[in-house]
Amino acid sequence: MDYDIPSIDILKIDIEGSEKEVFSHNTEWLEKVDLIFIEFHDRKKQGCRETFFKAIEGFVQETYQKGETAIALLKSHQGRMI
Repeated sequence: MDYDIPSIDILKIDIEGSEKEVFSHNTEWLEKVDLIFIEFHDRKKQGCRETFFKAIEGFVQETYQKGETAIALLKSHQGRMI
């Protein structure tokens, strides 16, 4: 379903191991996101963290990681207040 959302300021993702499926293909929507706060579940499904970071390679400006959590500041935020 397409809601024609022009941008997403903050996207929080906690999807209990489905990160790999969400970020393995069709990730062009990332260009609309300013900041992603994500909790990884590699203990449930290996490769979640790796798939996420591969998907954001062309969009990422800065990342912070601690334990199972990461915050990714994406390039789409440039010129806007966060």
